[in-house]
Order: sequence, then C-alpha cells, then structure tokens
Amino acid sequence: MGAVASEKQFENVSATFLQSRGSGPPVLFFPAGDLGPWYVRHLARSLGEDQPFIVLRHELTEPGQFEEFASRFVKLIRILRPEGPLVLAGHCYGGILAYEVAQRLRAEGQTRFAVILINVPAPGYTGPKLERYFRYLRMAALEVLRGRGRELVGDIRKHLDFLRKKRYKIQLGRDARSGAAPQIGLWEGAGAPHLLTAAGSVIRRYVPGPYPGRIAHILAIDQIVSTRVMEDPRLGWRRLLRGNLDECGVRGDHNSIFEEQNAANLAKPFRAVIQAIEGPGQQ
Repeated sequence: MGAVASEKQFENVSATFLQSRGSGPPVLFFPAGDLGPWYVRHLARSLGEDQPFIVLRHELTEPGQFEEFASRFVKLIRILRPEGPLVLAGHCYGGILAYEVAQRLRAEGQTRFAVILINVPAPGYTGPKLERYFRYLRMAALEVLRGRGRELVGDIRKHLDFLRKKRYKIQLGRDARSGAAPQIGLWEGAGAPHLLTAAGSVIRRYVPGPYPGRIAHILAIDQIVSTRVMEDPRLGWRRLLRGNLDECGVRGDHNSIFEEQNAANLAKPFRAVIQAIEGPGQQ
C-alpha cells in the first residue's frame, strides 16, 4: 500500500481510502482526536490488500459539535456502504464516536455490523480519585510487612508521575510520505486526554446508551496502570455495556500499539471480527 490514498469529502467530514480493493466488510476507522490517517497504515497493510480500510475524519473544535458530526458520519456511511456488513473501529476518542455511530445505525434498523474499540477510556473517566490514595495508605503498612515495599514504592512513583504528566499532547510528525513514523496522540503515564480539549471533554461528558450487540475492546497491554491505586479508565466499559464485551490485549502502549512491529498482532482480533460479521448471523 503506497502513501497515496483517495479521499471523499461530505459535509465537513471525510473518508480516506487506505485500501479500496476487496469485496469483504470494510473497516471504517475513527482515529483519535483529529489525527491523520497514516498512523494506522501498518494495521491496514497487515489486514491484506483485499481488505477495504477507510479512515473517517473530522475536525472537532468544540464538544458541542459531537452530535452533529455523528449524524454526518451516519450519512456518509450510508453513501459508502448502502447495504451489507461493515466494521466500525475507533481509537481513544474515535472509539466513543464509533460507539455513538453504531447506536444511530441500529436505531435506523441496521444490525449487521461489528464494533471494535482500541484502548478507549470509558466515558465519564476523570482521572484518579484522591480517596483511592487514602484507602490504599491503610494497606501500605501491610505491604511493607509482607516484603512488598519495593512494589508499593513503584506504584506510588507511577501515579505521582501520572499526576505530574497528566496532559494530552498531539504531536504530529512528518507526513508518512517522508518515511518517518508520525507521532500520534499521547496518553502519558496512565492518563486520559486532557479534559480541556474538545475530544477529552466528549470522553468525560458522553453518556452511552445501552448497546445490545457485541463489542470487541483491544487493550494496549504495555499501558502501565496500577489498579490497586487507581482504576484503569479503559475497563469501565465492563459496567457500562449491557451486551457482550470481548476484551483482548495486544503488545504496545497507547501509541506504539499501531507501530509496524505490533501490526500483525493487532490485525488478529480484527480478522476474527471480520470473519464473524461475514457469516449469516448478526452482531
């Protein structure tokens, strides 16, 4: 797959075709924040040249625009795929958008599609709660007595580092055509996107409705989160969803999960979902 890709514009949203060939269910991918399509090129390539792969993009400047953009993407998807199965996938904020679009497609009567989330913080996550630290302090003495003091210190350091670095950065590197891998949105430490960004505000405020279908959530297993001190923001989907949630882990952190060395493993759960949606059953 070369660096040149075709693009379709529709009402201030766009579809970039990283791979347009193939007759199977297309992967419609919502990137994190307002990132470009090129950081998922390794994933698209690993799925094979006959797998359609389309990146759906928009520029969110205000959280209040979220609802309108979701409506526009539903219209665009109807144009791109009037009928037949498809796969909605999203990374970080893009996962929230994929979930909302899935809800709207179902409301319109379409059910033959699948949803894949990639390292998506559960809606409403606002970061570590101070009271969790205080509760953990009561266990600290026992940790030391049991010879686990070094592990305790490591946990505290991780979370102090998280609090110090908690901010969302978007550092776009040179275009993929230059041959350099772009830098994508960072989740420093175990943090969520900064709540002052439009995308971060949506993650904090979005209230997901019940979803009766099956959702696959791919977790970056190198993302360091100590659930003894704070909740992993990605695991909140377990209490939010009423349908089936399939979780699996892939090497890499919030950034590197999309790098070339991890692409083959990241493609495996995608293939499983694609094969399932191609069958006669519905998701």
